[in-house]
Amino acid sequence: MFLIIITIIIIYLIVLVWTWHNLSGIEHGKKIIYTIVGLIIMYIVTTITFNISKTGIVYEDPQMEIDIGNILILIFAGLNSLIVLPYLSKLLSRINDEDIEKNQVSKRIIVIIVVIVLCLMMESGYLKDIQNGILNVYETQKNIENTIKPQF
Repeated sequence: MFLIIITIIIIYLIVLVWTWHNLSGIEHGKKIIYTIVGLIIMYIVTTITFNISKTGIVYEDPQMEIDIGNILILIFAGLNSLIVLPYLSKLLSRINDEDIEKNQVSKRIIVIIVVIVLCLMMESGYLKDIQNGILNVYETQKNIENTIKPQF
């Protein structure tokens, strides 16, 4: 669990530094707002994706569902942010500096939306597989423990 937490922290630090760097030319206050709003949006989108992916999966213990969900959402929200936020922040910076034309902005936003939707569709299947894998390992471990225990 310690390794997972360290990995999550590293992912978010990379996202924060990369996003901050790509928002060059924008005031510090706006950089903070853009970054926080971006992270919140990615967290919400990832939570929705996770909830879609867990359809049909039955957890024996409700707390286990919460714990697995929290960890997977934190990891994948960070990964989604790593894919999307630096690119969006660079686009915002170019819009702020007026380095890009309006029609190019529209095209790039459409490309970003298509990439995000494709990634989320694949991610939903991957999240489902991870949850099923965790439950299979849990069931196997539980069966091993029941076999080892002496039964009277």
